Amino acid sequence: MRMIALALLGTVLAAGCQPTVKDGMPVAERRLAEKIVDSGLLVPVGEGSQRQMAGQLAQQAMMGGALAPEQFVQAAMAIERALEPVAKEARETAIKGLVDAYNVKELELLADFFVSKQGEQVRNKITEALEPSQALMNERAQTVTAEALQRLKAAWPAPTPTPAAPQGDPRSN
Repeated sequence: MRMIALALLGTVLAAGCQPTVKDGMPVAERRLAEKIVDSGLLVPVGEGSQRQMAGQLAQQAMMGGALAPEQFVQAAMAIERALEPVAKEARETAIKGLVDAYNVKELELLADFFVSKQGEQVRNKITEALEPSQALMNERAQTVTAEALQRLKAAWPAPTPTPAAPQGDPRSN
């Protein structure tokens, strides 16, 4: 019995030596916030998210004329590498935001949802459920953009070239 009491006392003392604050945040809250952020649902900070964002940015640059099509792959890779420190900073900012906004019980609830199998099933259904509205938005955005450009062109017709200024009569010299 005495050995059990000593073992329990040792466990309590060892637990008491654990840091309660890391990077200015309570450790328990930080760990829960890390689990939530690392689930990838709230903030796109994972490697796949960086690759997707880099591809989109490279595509926009190519469509804007700042990038030749044959440069796309190299540009996307360079952008992805440049996004790595940004993603780390965004991850830390998200963790801090969650710790500042929620108490430990709320973080436990969020972590259980975002990290559990049940939470994964719900997330998968959300994507499927919202897909038609996203497709509708994309389709309508293209239509509205084309119409807006047509109205703009109609309101501001292309400038007509100004005729060259007449030069003086050669006989007057």
